Amino acid sequence: LLAFFGLFNSWRKLNCPYSKNERRMVWFWGIAALVSLMASWGRYAGLYQFIYHLPFISNIRSPIKFLHPLNICLIILSGYGLEALYRGYMRGAVSRTGFEKKWTIGTVGVLGASILGLLILSSNKGDLTHYLEHNGFSAELAPQMAAFCIKEVFFFVIFFAASAGVVI
Repeated sequence: LLAFFGLFNSWRKLNCPYSKNERRMVWFWGIAALVSLMASWGRYAGLYQFIYHLPFISNIRSPIKFLHPLNICLIILSGYGLEALYRGYMRGAVSRTGFEKKWTIGTVGVLGASILGLLILSSNKGDLTHYLEHNGFSAELAPQMAAFCIKEVFFFVIFFAASAGVVI
């Protein structure tokens, strides 16, 4: 969430918390994160086919290893997000702009979509269990896996709501 906050702050036209050079760095790390994510999808994303032909990259057998640079990029972008929070809201008087309203609406929209997804997943637990049973999992294990999946999505919604509340 902080990484996205930092990235979206770099596109602000008015009251941007970053200098011109810092904006370029945020964009660089954002592009690096996107490239790493697409490379980690392996043959399911077209980018991996180009990267795989670079020298010594073909030695990487599992494209999931590209998630390591993604994690580093997200940590750096989160630092920029924290810096934007500090510069914009902790230094002095806060003037609310259109960015804050759009950020709040977008965050609440993502939270609403997450809650809707949780409700849909919970209401279709039987279908999920049936799907798992017919795709190689035992009848004893499938309901446990479905319940675990719903519980994890519930935890995501709770932690996302708490994080969104703090950032907003």
